[in-house]
Amino acid sequence: MSLGDGISQTLVERKEKFDVNRNIRFGLLGFCIIGPTLRTWYGILDRRINIQASKLGTAVAKMAVDQGLFAPIFIANFLGINSFIQGNSLSQMKNDITKNFTDVVISNYKLWPAVQLISFSVVPLQYRVLFVQSVAVFWNTYLSWKTNLGESEGPVDSEALAA
Repeated sequence: MSLGDGISQTLVERKEKFDVNRNIRFGLLGFCIIGPTLRTWYGILDRRINIQASKLGTAVAKMAVDQGLFAPIFIANFLGINSFIQGNSLSQMKNDITKNFTDVVISNYKLWPAVQLISFSVVPLQYRVLFVQSVAVFWNTYLSWKTNLGESEGPVDSEALAA
């Protein structure tokens, strides 16, 4: 997550001064909350969803539960926690969730269903978080940019963000 934030600050937002505190907060959020949560979630999916007749069917079922149930809840929690660690009030946290939730969920659905199908059908459980977080460098760049729009000091490079 720190790498994604670093890419956002330097290449997308083109900040004149790198915000080390923001980068540390984003990294700690990933290390303390996101990584452990995803590892636990993938373990639950692996234990609970198994369609004996079809490996692809199992992957599709896991992806559907992951994206239909977990993703929206996880995104709302991420937005709230990120706002909280930025030092915002409860009212501002609610505003941040309301302002960003729909855009982030829509963007999530453009990327993660395909990634999760690959993850659940090919990648062994013990490597799933590593695989997903490799893709998530780009996702985290987007999340960092999206959740820090008001702080940008320079012009946003939309080509860098799209890449």
